[in-house]
Amino acid sequence: GRQGTELLGFSLTTLAVLGLCLATTPQAVVILYSLLMLAVIWSANVGYIVSSEILPVLNRATGLGLSVGAGRIGAFFAPLLLSLLYQHTHEPSIALVALAILSLPGPLAAIVWCLKGTEACDRSLEEVAGETTLEPALVGE
Repeated sequence: GRQGTELLGFSLTTLAVLGLCLATTPQAVVILYSLLMLAVIWSANVGYIVSSEILPVLNRATGLGLSVGAGRIGAFFAPLLLSLLYQHTHEPSIALVALAILSLPGPLAAIVWCLKGTEACDRSLEEVAGETTLEPALVGE
């Protein structure tokens, strides 16, 4: 289901960053960076699907907006933080460890969701959100 897919995507993101810390050849860097990009895009796409399925209709736009806004704030500040770390230490591995730490909330949240969350696979949106459907009004009444 989606829970396992999201957990795998977030976990691969963190593992790829940790792998970059240990990479010693240009080929390893290219392979791990490619895996990192795949995992990041994978996680983001699954996140959009999941949030549109599990959030009630009345809160869906707000939930998606908060999620996108938090991602953009992180995308703004992470490069600044990582560049600052590198400038002070001149060690790329320290900046990559910091990036791995910044990526940890993803798999941790996915684990919590796997244990306590709602799986929406093979269920209607109304069933997942706990919303009832209203009968359509007849014309002319």
